[in-house]
Amino acid sequence: MTSPAIRLTQYSHGAGCGCKISPKVLETILHSEQEKFIDPHLLVGK
Repeated sequence: MTSPAIRLTQYSHGAGCGCKISPKVLETILHSEQEKFIDPHLLVGK
């Protein structure tokens, strides 16, 4: 008996990081006055 393959996408209702939280929550985070965490090793792209 083999178990079915587990797909990571089955745990997310959408695709990409931005859709895992609501637009309102994302707006609150981006406009926060809290100190921003900046890591020179982090790469961000489209």
